[in-house]
Amino acid sequence: MILYLMRHGIAADLGAGSDSERPLTHKGEQRTRQAARGLMHLGVKLDAIWSSPLLRARQTATLAAEALKPTNPKIVITSALEPDQPPAVLFSEL
Repeated sequence: MILYLMRHGIAADLGAGSDSERPLTHKGEQRTRQAARGLMHLGVKLDAIWSSPLLRARQTATLAAEALKPTNPKIVITSALEPDQPPAVLFSEL
């Protein structure tokens, strides 16, 4: 198994809302698309993109999947990637 780790794109500042609902900024969307296109040009083929349920992470996963469309990776949303989850939770899911 080969894992590629990608952090979510630039997110909006924490305002009065919830941290889990902070969206990507326009610049965050652009940079995420660039990063995903870079992976595609390197020949990276993904079976799945795993994401936390946080809005910015889900948006990043969707943008990456769109950029890697020829391989059509599925998106898996898992609470194992939420902040403060111990790594063992994710390892058991993998």
